[in-house]
Amino acid sequence: MVFLGFQSWCTHQSFIQRVLAAENLKEAQKGALYCAFLKILGFMFLALPGVIAYAIFNIEGTQVSMMDDAYPALITRVVPQPVMGFFAAVMFGAILSSFNSVLNSVNTMFTMDIYKEFINKNASESKLVSVGKNIGIVFAIFSVIVGPMVYFFPAGLKTFLDSFVMLVGLPVLSGVFGGFFFNCLPKYSARFIMVFHIICYGGFMLLSPSYSLFGGNEGSIHYLYAVSILWPLEMLIMYLMHRRNKSKGAEVWVQQDVGAVDLTPWKYSKLVSVIVIVCVLLVYLAFSPLGIGA
Repeated sequence: MVFLGFQSWCTHQSFIQRVLAAENLKEAQKGALYCAFLKILGFMFLALPGVIAYAIFNIEGTQVSMMDDAYPALITRVVPQPVMGFFAAVMFGAILSSFNSVLNSVNTMFTMDIYKEFINKNASESKLVSVGKNIGIVFAIFSVIVGPMVYFFPAGLKTFLDSFVMLVGLPVLSGVFGGFFFNCLPKYSARFIMVFHIICYGGFMLLSPSYSLFGGNEGSIHYLYAVSILWPLEMLIMYLMHRRNKSKGAEVWVQQDVGAVDLTPWKYSKLVSVIVIVCVLLVYLAFSPLGIGA
């Protein structure tokens, strides 16, 4: 799950573009660390309701057929009827907020990385805005059509989406981390890792239903096992590329400050980072078998 967290919160366009939009490094660090504190509470509305639902339905002797049904069943069980409409409105607003963020990221990536780069390099700002609006409408309609179909996947909506995201998200994570830690990579390294991962992970997704990690032909290997093997392997490949390129006397890349924004760091950033990590550990211990999990 560490790899999934890195990919989601450290390389996802809908989050990173907010950090890159900060007026200086200091404000970017403040915003990222503030979100880190909020993320600590995430398990309370992502994982804890599922545990509560399991406990309630186990006590009552009832069962939920799909994991995606656990949360709605829990809500109908514990939320009073008079406030059900208010709760539905809050949920609908949260869904629209997330949908808008992802749609905005899709518009940005298509407009700047595909349309302007390969289709119309001389496009004006107004043209780019127009193209972004149109492509947003296309993806919105496509999402509305495809969305309900995902519900019928037996693994559940969240698991399916997370496993599918790893097809492209993990090599992006490898490329970003490779750029951070290895300063003598060849130009083709990110492309190679992308192709390598899509072939290996794509093959895993096609073959995994036919065999089990623990023997026999029942069940399937969870996608996180594939992620936990492929990500370290991809980082090792990039490290070897870095060493080979450096041994050939290739130029070592050095990050230059172009003066676009003030890069003075926030003086409390390291202290607050340590506090965030300590809070994460305390929360984990509190809900583990050493705490109330017992």
